[in-house]
Amino acid sequence: MSLSNHLRISLFCYIIVLLLQACSTEHTDQNLRLGWVEGQVTDSLSDNPIDSAIISLADTLIAGDTNYTDTTGSYLAFAGALGPNRSVFCRKAGYQPRKKMVDLLQDTTRIDFKMVP
Repeated sequence: MSLSNHLRISLFCYIIVLLLQACSTEHTDQNLRLGWVEGQVTDSLSDNPIDSAIISLADTLIAGDTNYTDTTGSYLAFAGALGPNRSVFCRKAGYQPRKKMVDLLQDTTRIDFKMVP
């Protein structure tokens, strides 16, 4: 499956989850805000973008969801409910895995990774 098809399927799944949450009669928190994480992954030595790096977040609505960077090293990942102390992971074969703890307090939060070979 190509990267663009994977992104389309992921986005479709997220929209379905959001619609199901919005329609749920059990949902009582009217202030729940959902967000996204975006950024770019680059090589720390050359500053070149890293294609097909894996981006994942802990505690998202869809467990085990995986996102990949495109040919420019850019990514967009569903973050689920906004809140403090969220873990964002980046990994790619040939590079040391990275983890960043961030406060996701905006609808879209930018998190860039510099990967060390």
